[in-house]
Amino acid sequence: MLLATAWGPKYGGINAFNMDFAIGLANCLSDRGKVFRAAFSPTLEDIAAANKKHVRLLEIDRPVDSPTYDPSWAWNVWRKFQEKCPGERIYWWVGHDVTTGHAAVEGPVVASHGRSALIMHMNYADYQAYKAGVGERTHRKVLEQRQLFPKVARWFANGPLLANALKEIVGHNVSMLIPGFADVPVKPSSHRLNVITFGRMDRERDRVKQGALAVAGFASAVKQAWLTAGSPEKLKDNPRMWVVGIKEPGGDEERALIRLASEKADREVNLIALEFDENRAQLFDELGRANISLMLSWHEGFGLTGWEAVAGQVPLIISRQSGLWQLLSETFEGNIPAGYVRTINVRGQSGVDDTANYHPVDESTVRDAIIECTANLDEARTNAARLKRVLQEKLVCTWENTARQ
Repeated sequence: MLLATAWGPKYGGINAFNMDFAIGLANCLSDRGKVFRAAFSPTLEDIAAANKKHVRLLEIDRPVDSPTYDPSWAWNVWRKFQEKCPGERIYWWVGHDVTTGHAAVEGPVVASHGRSALIMHMNYADYQAYKAGVGERTHRKVLEQRQLFPKVARWFANGPLLANALKEIVGHNVSMLIPGFADVPVKPSSHRLNVITFGRMDRERDRVKQGALAVAGFASAVKQAWLTAGSPEKLKDNPRMWVVGIKEPGGDEERALIRLASEKADREVNLIALEFDENRAQLFDELGRANISLMLSWHEGFGLTGWEAVAGQVPLIISRQSGLWQLLSETFEGNIPAGYVRTINVRGQSGVDDTANYHPVDESTVRDAIIECTANLDEARTNAARLKRVLQEKLVCTWENTARQ
């Protein structure tokens, strides 16, 4: 029984991970077991899509005035399971960090059977205080993880950064998960430069996700191209940037990003800001058309957006402060081959508004990385394809293999 709140990316990345993991687990188990998934108000299309992948969705009621981490949520799941599957048992209750972890711990208690497992997705001690500016809130989250994780039978974490953080809590026996590659169509733009950054890019998360830095770096690269002889022509030929994941399309948030881009470029630039896209096929279609992808988070427990760019063979500019960078570094024994990714040591900055949360040096570093990548785009694309191939050979990046792990 995998505990999440929706089928697909609705409400966030944990649900997207959980859907892919459920499908991989069903494939791995085959006829040796059944995989169930809790979801709030799934559509008929959701239920049909899950059934097609041999995953059974259980429609449960959203708790009233109670967050999903309330342990009583397990009762809703257990009642629905008994109704749909009388006489059957749940052997494992799998929760995701503090989001659904409490319910996963409570599951075996209400069912009088089974064990609990938790997957760590965030190390709050590494970033929450910087994100929110409130140390007390961070401490509460850290204490919650310290109290929750020791209560279960098995521990898992996405990538090496989180696996090491979880070992600090439980001490041992942490299994590292490597997510499978997404099915991203590879069809990069040939006549125009397309740059993309995506994820939860709203102003609340900007200190951590650094969406404004991505915009400023791109716009500064455009300005530099017009000022410097011999710069890549693609940066002058109406290049386009996609920012996918804002909360207010057409509102103050989008206008602030457009204003930032025009100020940094000293001209109008083609910036397209979109809200978080729950349609993964559409998102991956845009990603597959991109020539450069940016994942510049000041901290990222793993970095699924960067991983999806790798899956689409899109040249990636990545923050060093991410589990994905650490995974690449460990995979290549501390020496990532030149050109596989472009790495930025993001300093970060706490700005007074939603467009000032980046360090000036970070802006120039991102600018130079975009210019260099654009100048060597064919080579960058070749290296991106090689990186995916090597990782597939070394790590077997499928969701079925994630389930085996």
